[in-house]
Amino acid sequence: MTGQVDDTSKSRSSSDNQSKQPFDNEKHIASVGLAELDAQPSSQIEKVQEVLHDEELLTPEEDKRLLRKIDWYTVPIMMSIYGMQYADKVSLSAGVIFGLREDTHLVANEYAWLTTIFYLGYLVAQPLLNYLMQRVNASRFLSILIVLWGAVVMCLAACNNFSSLMAVRFLLGAMEGGVTPGFMLIVSSWYKKSEQNSRQLLYLAMNTGFSVWTTVVIYFLAKRSEEQGGLSGWRVINLFLGGVTIFVGLLACAFLRLPSNAWWLSEKEKKAARARIVDNATGSGDTQKWKWDQVRDAFTDPTTYFIFFISVVSCIPNGGITTFQTIVYKSFGFTPLESILYQLPSYAMSVSWIFFCIGVLHFFPRLRFFFMCFTVLPAFVAVLTAGLLPSDPSYKWIKYGVYLMSILYALQTFLMWSLMPSIIAGRTKKTVVSTLTFVGYCTGNMIGPQVFRSNDAPLYRTGLVVTASMLALVFVLCLAWLAYLVWTNARRRKVLRDMGVSEEERILKNKINGELDMTDNKNIYFLYNY
Repeated sequence: MTGQVDDTSKSRSSSDNQSKQPFDNEKHIASVGLAELDAQPSSQIEKVQEVLHDEELLTPEEDKRLLRKIDWYTVPIMMSIYGMQYADKVSLSAGVIFGLREDTHLVANEYAWLTTIFYLGYLVAQPLLNYLMQRVNASRFLSILIVLWGAVVMCLAACNNFSSLMAVRFLLGAMEGGVTPGFMLIVSSWYKKSEQNSRQLLYLAMNTGFSVWTTVVIYFLAKRSEEQGGLSGWRVINLFLGGVTIFVGLLACAFLRLPSNAWWLSEKEKKAARARIVDNATGSGDTQKWKWDQVRDAFTDPTTYFIFFISVVSCIPNGGITTFQTIVYKSFGFTPLESILYQLPSYAMSVSWIFFCIGVLHFFPRLRFFFMCFTVLPAFVAVLTAGLLPSDPSYKWIKYGVYLMSILYALQTFLMWSLMPSIIAGRTKKTVVSTLTFVGYCTGNMIGPQVFRSNDAPLYRTGLVVTASMLALVFVLCLAWLAYLVWTNARRRKVLRDMGVSEEERILKNKINGELDMTDNKNIYFLYNY
């Protein structure tokens, strides 16, 4: 293998000379590049040689055993954490019908601002959290953050007015801000591109999957509080969810790891875990120095802007639906307790839809963008129907039945997030794109609740129609992004053919460039999997 890398470095200058003329004729010459292995420090070359050598030694049987071990220690804890994240979010929606407004004296649009301030905290914390996860061990940092987040959830139960709620909700957003980008980094550090989609969707499915049981618990806690008095139902809900989150955070401190510090792997298994993802050509999640050229690369890559604007547009519906979900159900004519209980079928439908998607994509991975585009259409119909049908009680069950599909829109965002680690290369570039993604996520979620105005209550027709319009725009943006990725791959393949690069040579040089922390935009051998 050492000889193979040496041959690659020696032949690189001749390949570069052959390719110089085709690149000079390319309109976007700055967007592609070749790594000069000879220019790297000897220690870096040795690391690349070692990883490629370890990859050759890894047998299929050993890889399968290692994958099962990684899954066992990593996936369940991420599923639990992500489930609690969503449960904590919807606790506000449930709390509002169990005394939150009355106990804290909320008026006008102050309830909507409690969601907006959460995402403002999320947004403000993003740059710092993402930078810290590049400079320190991401898994340890994230585990501590989860424990702190659980403590902040419990603090919500002590709030008695709008200002205290705003302060605690801001802190809560800041604490939760590291979870999704951190998980994306962890998954890309452990799994091959072909494995990432299913693992990402497994924990993302808990966004609603956990809500099946937490909603039942919330229902009985709130009912008991109503019947027996004592603490208001919304306070009990936050104490319960905060306590569970702290427990899950402590489990994360014990088990959530990156390959470099996983106590449950032997030294040989740690090397194998690093080697098994070398074909991704997107680097690892280990600490890296900050590279300003990769920051510029991120801001000149069209994919960055597709991800950002899709995040904004898709999260306007998310912010509105998540915050006003229980209230919308109540507007159909259900009691407060029924409004919580009748959400269960939608959660079950969402989880089933995600698992169906996981199964289909396992056998037909190129259908990812098909699901990204078309999963928003049922939600578009559901939200628009709920907004336009008359408020007559005779339409109660029709509205309910159709609105159940509104939750299916979330799959589009989940698929985009699961795609990002496999198409963004370069450690600093990943940090920048991740930060911009969740800035867009926060922006959309802050706008979402504001389109549900108090003067539109109880039907909120304007908010529902705006939400439906945003879902339609997501459909168009996803199609445009797919067209760009197809065009980029075709252009790169043409340049490689003109250079006389074989597929075997492309794969090897792609691996080397990935280990050298080259970005996807600069690495001509990198092809996007969509």
